[in-house]
Amino acid sequence: MNQNTGTATLSSFDTGEVQTSTYYPYDRLIHIVAGEATIHVDELSNIVKTGEILIVPAHVKHWIKANKRFKML
Repeated sequence: MNQNTGTATLSSFDTGEVQTSTYYPYDRLIHIVAGEATIHVDELSNIVKTGEILIVPAHVKHWIKANKRFKML
């Protein structure tokens, strides 16, 4: 799903894989479906695991690193 107000995407990452720094014009809700990742939001690092949710505010740079294989929605 891709709308002006946001998108819905299921992504999977292998251990050590990194999603480069990015930002969006809308809040980003990240739900970890399986596995574990570190999500860096500005200067803060957040370890998120299966079942946990993190909200990244609009216009804030962030990047993701897979600590283990993981899937996110």
